[in-house]
Amino acid sequence: MDTEKMSYNAIILGYAWVIGLVGTLGGLIAGAGLSVPLSNIYANYFNLPALSLFDWNPMVLVIGLVIPLSLLMVLTAFVIHRSLKTEPLTLLRPKEIPTGKKSWLEKLPFFQKGGFIRRFRLRLMVRSKARSFYIFIGVMFSTILLLFGLITYNSMDQLVETTYKDIQTYQYAVHYKSLQTDNTEDAVSPFTKNELSVEDNEVKINAFGIEKDTEYVQLLAEEELLNPHLSEGVVISAPLATILGVSEGDSITLENSLNDDTITVEIAGIADLYIGNNLYMPRSELNSFLGFPGAAYSGTFQEEAPTASEEIYMVEDKQKAIASFESTTGATRASVAGMAVFAILIGVIVLTLLTNLIVEENSPSISLFKVMGYQDKEISKLVLSVYTPIVLLSYFISIPLASLSLEQTMNTLVKETGFLMPTDVAWWMAAIGFVVIMLTYWLSLTLSKRKLKNVSLQEALKKYQD
Repeated sequence: MDTEKMSYNAIILGYAWVIGLVGTLGGLIAGAGLSVPLSNIYANYFNLPALSLFDWNPMVLVIGLVIPLSLLMVLTAFVIHRSLKTEPLTLLRPKEIPTGKKSWLEKLPFFQKGGFIRRFRLRLMVRSKARSFYIFIGVMFSTILLLFGLITYNSMDQLVETTYKDIQTYQYAVHYKSLQTDNTEDAVSPFTKNELSVEDNEVKINAFGIEKDTEYVQLLAEEELLNPHLSEGVVISAPLATILGVSEGDSITLENSLNDDTITVEIAGIADLYIGNNLYMPRSELNSFLGFPGAAYSGTFQEEAPTASEEIYMVEDKQKAIASFESTTGATRASVAGMAVFAILIGVIVLTLLTNLIVEENSPSISLFKVMGYQDKEISKLVLSVYTPIVLLSYFISIPLASLSLEQTMNTLVKETGFLMPTDVAWWMAAIGFVVIMLTYWLSLTLSKRKLKNVSLQEALKKYQD
């Protein structure tokens, strides 16, 4: 008998090993492919050379392969061990009509009111705590993955709108090889740019000295214009605020690498600028700190394309930057759409498996209901649809969790990339997510109803005959 058990154990574990290995390898290949477009975005923004299409980190690949397979094999072995401990005659007997362990929740007055259908549904839900928990986690994982896709997709559009259209309203940024002191035209706004550092911090800051009344840089924070606050301190970008861990009203000490001077400034505001470790202050103050002449500038913001000149070091064309961003994010948007489809697929699979198990476990009760004259639609409402409140609760809890987890992920990466995507969940995202999750739930119920219809009326009668 022990030899037979070991043989069964090996067969089932072998099946789990093959399925797990195929699924894990497929996941690694899909993940590698989906990561390429996102890497291209960072390379495009920061002008990084493409050394390879994909960086094959051996440790990441080993972890991604070993951990899922190990968990699957351990859980499979545990389930097999429990099943093999049961006597064969016990497994051959017809299933008992499940009663479940009575929950303390059933003693509450709320559970004592209403008709039979309501009380039966509530009893089934509270007595199947493990099943309710699995459905809760399955819906939560699918929702978070779906919202990740929606948030990321929306963030790309928001980056273009906020950065290139609302804040950086100029068409060209002209950078000169050396400091300029000539008077500029009325349609041109001069600025000074230099790299600074923060005391006791390795981060490098792109410091911009601008005119407070310039029309070419509109420092916005939730539609509030922060340019007038430059007289009270400095305005920094969202990535820089995250890296430094500071907020409005805090003070930071800036270091000038040219002469080792330091200056302590107050943060007057944090702009909705999600690219670059930028800091903005009045041009005269930055020139004074750097030791430059008060009227000096290193570049200009302007509407018209500059004329060719040997003094010009570089010209930033905003329209080219937008076009480059759009072309780069095309594949990324497709990857995000694939992520949403994958989330739906996972939701359907998880919920269908769980609801099928519910039908399997409650087949004697379902058969008895059929003997009593209940229709399939009524039985489905009694047994399957009982978990609808769990699905709704899981979805609404997942909304802030998705935003928070993506925000923490971006905060972890921002120091290396200088890139921070907005992670707010708009109302339309929540609405789309709700519709998708409910359709997923409805599809899983529809698939499980087929299994419910196949439960025969004789099953309950056989139980009592035995």
